[in-house]
Amino acid sequence: MAYLQFNEIGNASNAVGVRAPRPVEVYSFSQLEWTVVRVARLDASRWKFHSRLLDRLLRMLLGDVRDDGLANPRLEALRRTALAIRRRGARVPGDVIAAFHAAGFTREQLTTLIHSVELDIVSRRQGRLA
Repeated sequence: MAYLQFNEIGNASNAVGVRAPRPVEVYSFSQLEWTVVRVARLDASRWKFHSRLLDRLLRMLLGDVRDDGLANPRLEALRRTALAIRRRGARVPGDVIAAFHAAGFTREQLTTLIHSVELDIVSRRQGRLA
């Protein structure tokens, strides 16, 4: 699709040129999706608290009865990816990345998410050291 650039008179016969629209590149997330990334940060801190030996033993014996997943599969894929980045850095497992892309997210959004989570981790560490 192309758009005509009109001169000051405004009729199409006096059009000055044809200009194609710039493609919209979305590297970021919506407000709701950023909220899910913040929820993943809270989940990561809760995971550290629940990873004690006794808790692990109980989960092995009784199973994990909690369902921490989000109702929206797209947002759940985003949350799981953010959690994986918090736990493993840029070495995200392939199945998590595949689910992230299957949910409709792009490679550029994955890069944005990795940089955002790593920046948050570094800034929190610096805040604790100060």
